[in-house]
Amino acid sequence: MYTGVPKAVEHQQDTKRVHPELHEAVEHDSGGQLKANCAGLNPLSQIITKSGYEYQFRSGTTISHLLYMDDIKLYAKNERKTEVMVFGPEPLRDRLDHRITLDGISLTSSLSVSNLGVTFDQNLSFNSHIKLVSRSAFFHFHAFVTSRLDYCNSLLSGCPNSSLRSLQLIQNAAARVLTGIDKRDHITPVLALLHWLPVKFRITFKTLLLTYKVLRGLAPSYLEELVIPYQPNRPLRSQNAGLLVVPRVSRSRMGGRAFSYQAPLLWNQLPVQVREADSIATFKIRLKTYLFEKAYCY
Repeated sequence: MYTGVPKAVEHQQDTKRVHPELHEAVEHDSGGQLKANCAGLNPLSQIITKSGYEYQFRSGTTISHLLYMDDIKLYAKNERKTEVMVFGPEPLRDRLDHRITLDGISLTSSLSVSNLGVTFDQNLSFNSHIKLVSRSAFFHFHAFVTSRLDYCNSLLSGCPNSSLRSLQLIQNAAARVLTGIDKRDHITPVLALLHWLPVKFRITFKTLLLTYKVLRGLAPSYLEELVIPYQPNRPLRSQNAGLLVVPRVSRSRMGGRAFSYQAPLLWNQLPVQVREADSIATFKIRLKTYLFEKAYCY
């Protein structure tokens, strides 16, 4: 990366005398091929030389770019792999031609470039980098929280709201962090705005998705044994409604939380258009829409 102040290059021979091996390396490769450490920088060297830029100390001593070109590595094979950026104050940048030619390849100066995961801008303010990092961090934060909340959460089906409260508080905290709202603000509108299902409904979603897979033969056989389609003793309108048999259990004990009870109980409450979805993708969309409206009373 080159920084400096405009100054006419008047002492090319002084540079050659101070650091002759670098000067010879650049002069040797007149064709611009990568034959030595600095030879590949010949096109860049020519551009800097023509621009009249050098680094000037307060004492007045100037240093040519040829003195430290061996610390720069340049790979410029084609336009897709090469980006050019002009750094410096805007008034000075406006004086330069932002269309640069390197080794016969015409390149346009970019407003921002990425290097080793860091986004640089022309003013070196790093505002673009900070925005990208913040966006990525928020995304990974949300992904981390939701992945933990959703992990094996179908096992929590049938648990009382008092047991799920701590998990809901975690989701609420994540929503506050992402949106920056005050801790005293009501959280339900925020969750709806983010289009997040509350924890209880996320558990219902996972249980019903497993049930759909069971009925379509996409789940393990041990789950298929727990779900029984409803067959009335006499012809009824409900016999083709895709309902399931809800077994009799003791809800005061763990039986009310079993998949064999929760799956048919929740499934039978679904609208017909949700149950009759012809693919998993369609089922997910219709199910989330139904649960979202139910959670936020839309």
